[in-house]
Amino acid sequence: VAAAAAVGIGNAVSEMSNADEEAGTKPATGAIDEVCSTCPPPPESECGKLYAKIKELTQELAKRRADMLADRSVSQGGLGMYETFLKDPYAKIPHPRGIEKDLGNWDGHRRQILEKQENMNRNLKKYRDKKCGVLPPGAETQAGLPPPSRPFN
Repeated sequence: VAAAAAVGIGNAVSEMSNADEEAGTKPATGAIDEVCSTCPPPPESECGKLYAKIKELTQELAKRRADMLADRSVSQGGLGMYETFLKDPYAKIPHPRGIEKDLGNWDGHRRQILEKQENMNRNLKKYRDKKCGVLPPGAETQAGLPPPSRPFN
């Protein structure tokens, strides 16, 4: 009886293995090799390099936009772009710490955002054309959001 049972168990195991082969599957071997659909691409890949560039542009656009919106007059502790925005958005603003380089002007910041968005959209197109996958958070928003027309306050 024990010998018959052992043969029966052996046959059952053999049949299960054959079922996997017939189905064309390999038990648990491919699961590790699958790519995460919500993960960024590997940094060393071409998609990974594009992802890094898009992420950098996303962060820079967000910072530039926030700087423009948050700017206050010098009397309020800001950089003075607000006063210049009200008087002349094209006037150059001297650096408050006396550094020889000026801070630019309101219109210059607006043009910088538009140029960075053009660069972003070129990179987004490449990324999509290559079917690289998930984008950095906020990339599409920053690519299409217009520059501020005036400071927040």
